[in-house]
Amino acid sequence: MDFIFLSSIAKMTLPMITISYDIACQWHKNFLTRMKDMPLNLQIPPHDQLRYCVPNFHLPAHTERCHAPYSFNYMKWVGRTDGEGVERNWSSLNGAARCVAIMTPGGRQDTLDDFCNFSNWRKTEHSDKLTEWEDQIQAWELDKSKPCPYELPQNEVTLADVKQQLAEEEHQKVENGEGSTAELSPSGFVILGLEIEEYQYVASNRPLFVLFKS
Repeated sequence: MDFIFLSSIAKMTLPMITISYDIACQWHKNFLTRMKDMPLNLQIPPHDQLRYCVPNFHLPAHTERCHAPYSFNYMKWVGRTDGEGVERNWSSLNGAARCVAIMTPGGRQDTLDDFCNFSNWRKTEHSDKLTEWEDQIQAWELDKSKPCPYELPQNEVTLADVKQQLAEEEHQKVENGEGSTAELSPSGFVILGLEIEEYQYVASNRPLFVLFKS
């Protein structure tokens, strides 16, 4: 880890370096001492300021004494960085794992580059929608009475609406002679499933002493 990190910033002039690492709280303890054993061209100048953070998703698994000192949320000049950006490609790269496992190092690197480049290309695929959204932001910033682009659209369809629509569809099928002869109609089956799901949600959010109260 020491060699990889120092090689990645070699020949760069960086007065301040913020290091994000899953176990930065432990790794940094003797880092400066270990760095002295590295080649001189890899060593960081003594006047550079080093700061250490643990990515937001990994931090809760650490002991409480690590939470504040190594949190991106309390670190100056990092904006809204959470430290997890480098891992977000994993979900799309997992499918290529079996293929690249049997490749040569060069082929593996080229293939992973192709996957990552495709991920970047997909971000520009809907550039017209991005432009439209940016226009909405600028309009809202100038006039707060305009629709807010940060608010999620509300789903106005209620369970009662779904039940009514299913009942109307079932009634129409009966009139057309297409009604089901089963004890429970397809629409009734869907409604029953929705009600079971609602009961499960309510039960899972109630205290145990209420659930098992005699």
